[in-house]
Amino acid sequence: MASQQSHATDFTIASYRSILRRARDSYRFAGYRNIPYGTRFVLWRHDLDMSINRALRLAIIEHEEGVKATYFVNLHSDYYNPLETDQSKMVMEIASLGHEIGIHFDPRYYEVLHGSSGNEELDQHVAMEAQICEYFFGCRMTAVSFHNPSRFIADLGDEVIGGLVNCYSDRIRSNVSYVSDSNGYWRFRRLPSVVDAAKESCLQVLTHPVWWQESPVQPWERIIRSVNGRRQATLNAYEAALERDCRLNVGKPADSFPPGE
Repeated sequence: MASQQSHATDFTIASYRSILRRARDSYRFAGYRNIPYGTRFVLWRHDLDMSINRALRLAIIEHEEGVKATYFVNLHSDYYNPLETDQSKMVMEIASLGHEIGIHFDPRYYEVLHGSSGNEELDQHVAMEAQICEYFFGCRMTAVSFHNPSRFIADLGDEVIGGLVNCYSDRIRSNVSYVSDSNGYWRFRRLPSVVDAAKESCLQVLTHPVWWQESPVQPWERIIRSVNGRRQATLNAYEAALERDCRLNVGKPADSFPPGE
């Protein structure tokens, strides 16, 4: 059974920078476009489940440390809209820092729960989302990761889906060790320990930027911060539109909502 130890102190910006530096000492950071099989490398990946804002924060740190990662954008996230002006600009800024952008694909949106070799429907949906992102973000999509894939992961063995490298392909899963911070804790192995040991010749590291904060915070509170930030941004946009058009903000209470991130 997976450990439920959160190791909250691991999930800070300072810790993140330290982990990056230790990983950089032992591995070459590679992208999915040209995976250097047969060499010592790490595929450093971010699934953007909840926050593009936090993703940009990590992207800047990685750029400062001279490493590149791949950021997977979900067009159907419940927590952000990547096509909003500000959010879209953040994705483009991430790409401008030299990072790759991929599709964080949610099959449930299309009621596609099972992929298989030659599954044309899945290929078409992935390819379509890649085209949308390439049009709006102005950069080429390189890979696809699947949102909550556990129920159909066994059927996703193809190396390429919809023209994109599949993070869950049989080849990657068979040849590349995996570490993940899903749900805000180390479900299987603790990343700092894996990086320090550096026993595997190649790794695929999955992080979710929302978990990494300036100071130790439990996962539930991180989600609250993200939701509050989204709420505050929406309210700010509404109020800015009223002010821009010289309109009254009727019914606004004296106190406002606490800021998020």
